[in-house]
Amino acid sequence: TGAVCTMLGFGGVTVGLGVEAVVGAFVAGVVLHRSRFADERLEHSLERLTSSFFAPVFFATAGLQVNLLLLDEPTILIWTVVIVAVAIVAKFAGAYGGARAAGRSHRAGMALGAGLNARGTLEIVIASVGLSLGVFNTASFTIIVLVPLVTSLFASVALRIVVFNWRGDAGEIRRLEREKALSENLVVRTSRLLIPSRGGPASITAAQLMHYSWPSEAGVTVITAAERRAAFDFGPLENVLHGREVEFKRMRERDVAERIAREAALGYGAVGMGVQSSEEIGQVISPLVDEVLRVSPIPVVVVRRGRNLDRPLPGAYAKALVPASGGPASRAAAEVAGHLSSQLGTQMVLAHVVGSADVMGGLRRLPGMASGVTWPGIWHDDEEIVEAVRVLAADRPAGVATDPEGAGGAEPGPRTDGGWVESEAPGRLPGRHDAAGLPGMLAAGPLVTRVTKLLQAPLDLLRPRRLAMLRSPSRATGIGEQVLGQAAQLVEGLGVTPELLTRPGTSVAGELLDLVRETQADLVVMGANLRRLRDRPFLGHTVETVLRRCDATVALVLVPFDL
Repeated sequence: TGAVCTMLGFGGVTVGLGVEAVVGAFVAGVVLHRSRFADERLEHSLERLTSSFFAPVFFATAGLQVNLLLLDEPTILIWTVVIVAVAIVAKFAGAYGGARAAGRSHRAGMALGAGLNARGTLEIVIASVGLSLGVFNTASFTIIVLVPLVTSLFASVALRIVVFNWRGDAGEIRRLEREKALSENLVVRTSRLLIPSRGGPASITAAQLMHYSWPSEAGVTVITAAERRAAFDFGPLENVLHGREVEFKRMRERDVAERIAREAALGYGAVGMGVQSSEEIGQVISPLVDEVLRVSPIPVVVVRRGRNLDRPLPGAYAKALVPASGGPASRAAAEVAGHLSSQLGTQMVLAHVVGSADVMGGLRRLPGMASGVTWPGIWHDDEEIVEAVRVLAADRPAGVATDPEGAGGAEPGPRTDGGWVESEAPGRLPGRHDAAGLPGMLAAGPLVTRVTKLLQAPLDLLRPRRLAMLRSPSRATGIGEQVLGQAAQLVEGLGVTPELLTRPGTSVAGELLDLVRETQADLVVMGANLRRLRDRPFLGHTVETVLRRCDATVALVLVPFDL
């Protein structure tokens, strides 16, 4: 809305000055596009709006002022042919000469010369302005409008001939593949980065990791919460970000998290924060980071320095362990680790842990659970346990009471098609399992309300695949190999050859910690969906356990659910 209002406002100003409104809109577009706070999603929305509405209206208006009958006059027709020929030759020669001067091949120069002949929108804009100011008459305006029309037709034919059976130069192919990969990334893009820092070792470590993981064209803003008279040594931080455009900002030490969130909303791509190890009860990472995670509108990369580091910088990472689960957050972590590995030569290990245990004995005990209940399956996080509750409930376990009183009802009966009829008794979910003891699991405790709501969700689409995973460890292992294959394909596109590990175990966090020790990894890159509870962020049991117990440097790539 703000961008559209800006363009309309600029157009209104130029109309007030006696010039075409398109000039103001053109200037507004240039200003907004060059803004460091430009949002790629906003640009795409404006492009669709312009191509579907504003551009057709403008070109139609310009076309209504063209008088083709004037071409009956020999003088005007001759000048039209001359101007069109000069335009085609000049455009082609200029583009070809520039390409050759830049070291491009002969064929690449021919392709650029042919393709750039189609550029004619600005000519129509200038012609419209000239006509409104009286600089051009109708005949000259008609000739100028015909130039981009004819050159566009020439460009389409010439370009087909030049690029026939030709993919382009090797350097151009790499550039296009890189741009395509960056455009498909979730986190690692060319958008500007925001790094809150006071120049300490933790933020320097975060800046170093993001410097090697993001493309060089992504600028960095370092924001500091301090009074003006406070002095910090940002020399090491500037050295870490060498070769990258860096800006330093100060803000008051008041509502720091809210100020960081407001700054992050101004077109940044990610926030990078460094933290020291913390064991305080009631917080996930640190008070400031927890608050930023609670309000941040964009992805946040949190880097916790390794506990055994005795110098400001960790140096080049030798080996990075990246857990892969197949979700968007896992992909984001693979993006960060893959770009880091391609820059530093860090050996990359992709690991997938297949858990196979009962909920009670292998993982932990939920409030209100009765003893003796075993659910074989796989879990990757606290939410996976709740997901198991949802799936098994969708499969209609008999005798599960969802009300605190444990109201009973009629038992379900078999159907001729092999399924089971619905019980009409309130508070009971019929099914086919003999699950004595399950009523006590949900009959009391704070989990009742949450599980009751989950049981009401439509899970028919999720049921077949999820139950197959819960009941078949071998199939779960096969799915794990597919997950690793997808992650490997992503990083191999960056020129990285990862090591793939599939690990069975009862505790995902415990197995990951064992893998860190066995592989001697000095960096762990994990992805997680950023869930926001009322008073704190929730990253999941696995992520929080690894963050708390791992001695190596841990980088968390936290992606908001609504990204």
